[in-house]
Amino acid sequence: MSGKKIGTGRTAEVYEWSENRVIKLFYPGASQEEVNREYEIQSLLQQELPFLAEVYGLEKVGERIGILYERVQGDSLSREIMKKPEKVFAYGQLMGRIQQDIHQVTLSSLPPFRKSISGIIRSSAYLLEKEKEVLLQILSHLPEGEAVCHMDYHPENIYVSGDHVTVLDWMTAGKGHPFADVARTRMILKYALLPEASKEERLRMDGARKDLLRGHQKGYFPQGMNREEAKQMKAWETVLLAARLSEHLSEAEKAMISKVLSSRLEEFLSP
Repeated sequence: MSGKKIGTGRTAEVYEWSENRVIKLFYPGASQEEVNREYEIQSLLQQELPFLAEVYGLEKVGERIGILYERVQGDSLSREIMKKPEKVFAYGQLMGRIQQDIHQVTLSSLPPFRKSISGIIRSSAYLLEKEKEVLLQILSHLPEGEAVCHMDYHPENIYVSGDHVTVLDWMTAGKGHPFADVARTRMILKYALLPEASKEERLRMDGARKDLLRGHQKGYFPQGMNREEAKQMKAWETVLLAARLSEHLSEAEKAMISKVLSSRLEEFLSP
């Protein structure tokens, strides 16, 4: 591996591989099954969607497993927002439109994500048993679906270069109701803390959240959400907040999510 490191994520690091390729190198301990799943999903989806980086194959570097990808041009939407804060609303609209386009595609071979959400809630160490019961009841009343859903769609995973947009990190993709995917995006836009940002960058992103959310909603729902859609969105977001507690988050973010979730559950329990 001769290239320099150009990115760091929760599950892997990205290194230069050649002039037009990079390798996503998973951390030691990543299972072959996990890497194969991402490779297979990426291979399937790049035949259906124009927003994906091309995938070339698997490589092993020492004891670590990697996936070779096309080297994406441009910068993440997060960085673009930092550089051009006056375009936050427009970037939010772009996010919403692209997500709407993704949801027009169905792919029966993708795994359904609903079952995994249920499993995460059942096994969560951060929830009381009575909270799990309420959350699973909420989930049971939410609609099924067959749409392609990214399930980690946020500005760090969206790259722009001129008019070209590339959506990265399809590791968690599955099929299901599109509102689950939209709700997860909204949840991240509202509450996620940038893990490697400076204090100044975090303050700027916090200031952009409201406009980004408004833009995203306008892009995805040009005519606005009706009452039933808004109710469904809130229910999906509540369930996904609970599942997010089991992710590798900072203590500050977990505390914030726990507080929001407690408030939401009180609403659902109130007559």
